[in-house]
Amino acid sequence: MKKIIFLFFLLYGLNSFSQDLKGLCGVYKYIHSDKSQSSLENQYIVLEKNVDGKIHGRFYATTDEFIDAREGYYPGYFVTPMDSLLLIHDSIIFTINVSSRDLFKTPIPLKIKTAKDAHNLKFPLWKSGWMGDILHRKYVGSLEKNMILFYNIHFKKKLKFLKYNTTRHKSSKINQQF
Repeated sequence: MKKIIFLFFLLYGLNSFSQDLKGLCGVYKYIHSDKSQSSLENQYIVLEKNVDGKIHGRFYATTDEFIDAREGYYPGYFVTPMDSLLLIHDSIIFTINVSSRDLFKTPIPLKIKTAKDAHNLKFPLWKSGWMGDILHRKYVGSLEKNMILFYNIHFKKKLKFLKYNTTRHKSSKINQQF
């Protein structure tokens, strides 16, 4: 009997946890507070459910994710899967791995879902600086209502990604990038 009660509470807990994740899917946008950075350098997190109901994500950003300061050149842009994505209660954990061959000269629109898609569409490659063959970064953040917060230990700054309502803003700049 104890096993049945335990199983019931376990299933109830998992169900309520999955209910909490339903509202997570969408586009999250980080806007640089530094006025010297252009809006073309904004970052995006896209969380979606696949056909199995599992949430997966993509990360759109620049090579500034991997350097302290950039002087005299424009950043490279990339889209990459959020590898090892874990969504646990109010936490989000993932890693990104970006090949230097998958850095582009222009921002990647949200409709482009992979670096391979960008290559197929002949996006120009970024050749302004060599940063290594594979760029790697781990992210640990907290999930709050319509927001994802990260603290970048390396750069000692907070990153706040706000949920962007793409259904209300269909004709907005976010969906018409390039």
